[in-house]
Amino acid sequence: MARKSSKDLSVQIKELCDSMIAKWEPETFFAELLRMYGIANDSIKMALQDAPGFNVASKEVDETMARPDIAISRSAYFRFVKDDADAAAAMQSVRALKEVTGTKHKFQYLICAAPNTIHMFDTIEHDNLVIGYEDLPGYYSFMLPLLEGRRARIVSSQEADRKACLKLTRLLDTLADHNNISSDSMEQLNSFMVRILFCFFAEDTGVFPQGDDNVFSNAFNKLVDMHGTNARKFFEDLFTVLNTPETDRKNLENKVANELLQFPYVNGGLFAQTGFIPEFDIATRNQFTDCGNLRWSDISPAVFGSMFQGAMNKAERRNMGAHYTSEENILKLIKPLFLDALYEEFHEIRRKAEASDLKMNTVKKKCYEFLERMSKLKFLDPACGCGNFLLVTYKELRTLENQVLEYIKAGSLTESFIDINQFYGIEIEDWPVEIAHVSMWLMQHLMNQQANATLGSNMSSIPLKSSATIVRANALTTDWNDIIPASECSYILGNPPFLGGKNLSAEQKQWLKSVYPPEHTLGNADLVTAWFVKASDYMMQNKNIRAALVSTNSICQGEQVNTLWGLLLDKGIHINFAYKPFLWTNDAAEKAAVTCIIVGFSYEKLSSPALFFTQTKDGSVLRQECNQISPYLKDCKEPVIVQRRSTALSASLNLTRGNQSTDGGNLIFSFHEGQELLSKHPEVKPFLKKYVGSAELMTNEFRYCLWFENEADYLALDLAIVNERIDKVKTFRLSSTRSVTIKAAARPWSFTERSTPPFSDKMLVIPVISSENRNYRPMDFFSSDYIVSNLAFFIPDASNYDFGVLSSRMHMVWNKFTAGSLKSDLRYSKDLTYNTFIWPDANEEQRADIDQMAKKVRLTKVNYKYRMNLGDMYNIKTMPEELREAHEALDAAVERAYRDEPFRDDDERLVFLINLYSNAIAAEQKAAKNTPSRRKKAAKS
Repeated sequence: MARKSSKDLSVQIKELCDSMIAKWEPETFFAELLRMYGIANDSIKMALQDAPGFNVASKEVDETMARPDIAISRSAYFRFVKDDADAAAAMQSVRALKEVTGTKHKFQYLICAAPNTIHMFDTIEHDNLVIGYEDLPGYYSFMLPLLEGRRARIVSSQEADRKACLKLTRLLDTLADHNNISSDSMEQLNSFMVRILFCFFAEDTGVFPQGDDNVFSNAFNKLVDMHGTNARKFFEDLFTVLNTPETDRKNLENKVANELLQFPYVNGGLFAQTGFIPEFDIATRNQFTDCGNLRWSDISPAVFGSMFQGAMNKAERRNMGAHYTSEENILKLIKPLFLDALYEEFHEIRRKAEASDLKMNTVKKKCYEFLERMSKLKFLDPACGCGNFLLVTYKELRTLENQVLEYIKAGSLTESFIDINQFYGIEIEDWPVEIAHVSMWLMQHLMNQQANATLGSNMSSIPLKSSATIVRANALTTDWNDIIPASECSYILGNPPFLGGKNLSAEQKQWLKSVYPPEHTLGNADLVTAWFVKASDYMMQNKNIRAALVSTNSICQGEQVNTLWGLLLDKGIHINFAYKPFLWTNDAAEKAAVTCIIVGFSYEKLSSPALFFTQTKDGSVLRQECNQISPYLKDCKEPVIVQRRSTALSASLNLTRGNQSTDGGNLIFSFHEGQELLSKHPEVKPFLKKYVGSAELMTNEFRYCLWFENEADYLALDLAIVNERIDKVKTFRLSSTRSVTIKAAARPWSFTERSTPPFSDKMLVIPVISSENRNYRPMDFFSSDYIVSNLAFFIPDASNYDFGVLSSRMHMVWNKFTAGSLKSDLRYSKDLTYNTFIWPDANEEQRADIDQMAKKVRLTKVNYKYRMNLGDMYNIKTMPEELREAHEALDAAVERAYRDEPFRDDDERLVFLINLYSNAIAAEQKAAKNTPSRRKKAAKS
């Protein structure tokens, strides 16, 4: 059978299911479904004829079955039942058959089909699927391994987390479909799903009565009929009971089932309002029961929030797996922020106790004082989402508390020193606030259980006595003092949203602007910077607060360094620790990862700030003690911010940005289009120029562009194919929303931004973007018959010496330091890189040496030009050894012009260049102060 595309398969399954809804025919369903998944026609036909060796199903038949079972080895076992209410029991019977439990036939799937619903079981993944025929097309991937084979996959570190998310997602989808809830209105189900999540967890972890391990699931199975018609009444009664103290339940007797009256009073407002309760049917009832069969005690409350995020928002799903902030990554932030220091304080108490043989009463006193201090710590996450950072922080503090109490043999306690009311969060969406509250309660219960088991304590979780303060609000327009006064706060932590300045909505731009001081130049500041600024303002009221936030690495690169850190450093903020860029991963089946940094900061200057590096190979973390940490996340003596400049600080030649067309592609021709135009209309040659930008430079290719010096030249050409293109340029520009582009429609024959001619025959072209997989920035010389695009810079009249210095390791180090990146590619900036770079003060001999080495690099590139393009020549993996050696010789020549002693590594090169930059800026400022005009102004003042 030919392999079908996913789209073809889902369409075919929909057509089959539509026919089953119209008229249920078991044999047709069996034959067509297996045929779609690649089972041979002959095997299907012979199995339907009950031929020996082809149909390997059991011969048992009972009154519930619509026909005898039918099965094909190594693929699927089918049972068809007359009534949907019998499908769940039929699946249990099929799973117990000797034909299924034995090792001979190795069925991949068990399928029990009724007139309206289908129960499916993956015997390899041990995964259930209970749906109606109308939903089966959306789950075509469930049986896809029959067609494509099973693929290796990465799953959650906790298999229970993945399965729970999978099953909740299915239940949500089916409930939404059955209740006609659109994808835009899924919030109707939020409160209901939060409550049942609590109940699933409560029955598996001892929150609900211990006499029945599955008291909630069993009550549902017993009291809700097979068709789910009275499920709504069940939940209304249960939620009422859970919200009523045991002493006030007299009026509920004989009104609700006795099985529900055994449930405890929960309190805390979780069940205070009945809220929306969906209608159930057979499929949703069975899916709900399937969820109840999970071992919820194996699932961490830290994943609940993101589990719901994936379930509620289909656009956010990652292969129906849990996609959440892993505890491992949260620990990267909280350990250096406060947890390491707390453990060190506890260990210091132990060291002193053991070294000086202190009496146990004294040790206990010190430990209790330590726990009292911990109990006064308060934590704020101003972008808390579902509360993951607060959850893990609470868990770690309780774990440390248990260790302290165990060390001093504290014995049984009824209360923990650490309370969830020490935790505060701000979240802009409503349902994550609910999830955060519930997750904190559940985590508190788990930690109480752990303390009870470890210490023999008697800490109870029900009724709920306290709660974290999670407020639904916009953190950027809310005074954080309204959540927790700055005077009471100890730590700020979290993972605010990242969104580049160019992608912000008008409303988000206003939020960003309102946080920064008036008239502050924002440029393309990322939205995440607003949390850093807002935190610094809040911390100004209590300079003992320390903060650490996860961020996109762009805030410590390029122009954003000055935008954000120029402001924060002026206010007196110090960086205490930072994680260099690393992949912020999760444990989903398909790991989504972004490059992040973590920055810890405060007004208090620490004596030993530290940088952390995550090793790519094994994930281990290295720590580097620093003098101070610069906003570029570098060790430094004093933090220095490189300021954008419009003129070069040191270079003798000006760097120019290429030409901007803004033409909808109509002034540009591919190489083949240009060649064809020239062959048909040679008269266009004076106006058809070779066109080069970053991409063309890397591929040793060029395109063509129309280039008219003035309108008279364009009108004189009067060529139909050119006129058509120019008309399209005009239309394109007039459709723009930018006034400058609309204005340029009056000159459609011209690029909107043109670099000043004349061009030089020694024009050095430098790409705006270059891959991170290069140790040097590729660049090359071009003649005056080339037009440079806006995706490249050029230097007219450049020499081999200029090429040599700009191609060197020294310049590449400065480039990485100043310009930032686009995704993982390295930018080049005129104002931040070229104009701020300090050139060597080379003598004639050194200049000649650099010139000679630069020629050797150029000659080597020419030797490889017809075998490799420039991009491949400079790729780390494919760079020719001869070219590498030529560059290393050039590097040595350039570095000798800076100083006699060789540089140890790039960090030493960077520190050297930063010092040169600082000295040059200081000299410039001193010279400016001593100008006559400045002296006059000073005298007048």
